[in-house]
Amino acid sequence: PLLAWEGNGNGMVYGDVNLDGICDSEDVVLLQHYLLCTTTLTKTQTEQADMDDDGELNGFDLAILKRIVSIQT
Repeated sequence: PLLAWEGNGNGMVYGDVNLDGICDSEDVVLLQHYLLCTTTLTKTQTEQADMDDDGELNGFDLAILKRIVSIQT
């Protein structure tokens, strides 16, 4: 496992859904909006948001992302 700030092997920060280089509460909000069907994500954003790497975005991914963000702050 990698810590959020260690990246995910593709030069991007793990959990950085909005692709701004930081894994933070903005990424949590974006994933929440996606799960509520109020926004769309690109393929890259979807890959970043799939926190458990199971190929699906759901509440489990959101819970993992929230945990990562809470640990960092």
